[in-house]
Amino acid sequence: MFFKRMPHVTTLSDYNSDNIRAFLYEGRIKYKWKTVTFKSYFGALRGFASWCVKRKLLPENPLLDIERPKMEKTIPKSLKKDQAEALLDHVFHKKTIYRFERYRNRALFGLMIFAGLRVAEVLALKIHDVDFQENSIFVRLGKGLKDRTVPLLSRLKVYLHEYMKERERIQRTTPFFITSVNGDRPFTANGVKKVVEWLRHKSKIYFTCHGLRHTFATQMLRGGCNIYALSKFLGHSDIRTTTIYLSASADYLQKEIVKHPMNFNGTHVYS
Repeated sequence: MFFKRMPHVTTLSDYNSDNIRAFLYEGRIKYKWKTVTFKSYFGALRGFASWCVKRKLLPENPLLDIERPKMEKTIPKSLKKDQAEALLDHVFHKKTIYRFERYRNRALFGLMIFAGLRVAEVLALKIHDVDFQENSIFVRLGKGLKDRTVPLLSRLKVYLHEYMKERERIQRTTPFFITSVNGDRPFTANGVKKVVEWLRHKSKIYFTCHGLRHTFATQMLRGGCNIYALSKFLGHSDIRTTTIYLSASADYLQKEIVKHPMNFNGTHVYS
């Protein structure tokens, strides 16, 4: 792409920082590249330059003094409390072919909304990972191959317990916690995708599984959860990753701003 858009670059000696800057600038201004696209091209150009330097085709890497833009930190899309409640209501009360589906689907989405699990973590859960006695969910080898334990909320505990009774009723024995309707085997990512599409259509609420994890995070902050505990619940290795949710929670920020010691004490009357 570089050589196609820069026809005057005909030799490696023309592969310099000025021409590369011109190419990257054109991409950002003329072709409206997003940051991720810019970084992709930048990485490819730098990789090629490094290859040339190693083979002594170039004296130095011309991209070393070109700064890459940082990725934008966008506020995660999540559901409001009433939307999440409506979604769970649709999950359980909309008619399905098999009764088991309603309990299974409520457990599936409940694990994302009330425990903040990623969809891959939900599908990887084993029976013994959910401890009803200790009120905990053990997430093994989550993102970054890290184990963590998430406390089991009482509402989620009810959902999972009722799901387990239905699972036993239809004699599912697979060690995986979330199971398929058709056959004694674990539920799949493709199966989740179909349920999500069905639920979007029925509820008229657009959501993603990762958005439900964001919903967990923002609702926890609105409830007063501190950022350190939330970081542990979500399995973030760096607490800075968790702080993006602070921008998504207006209620949390509102509670914090009134702590300013020079704020009115509540007795001020407008004149």
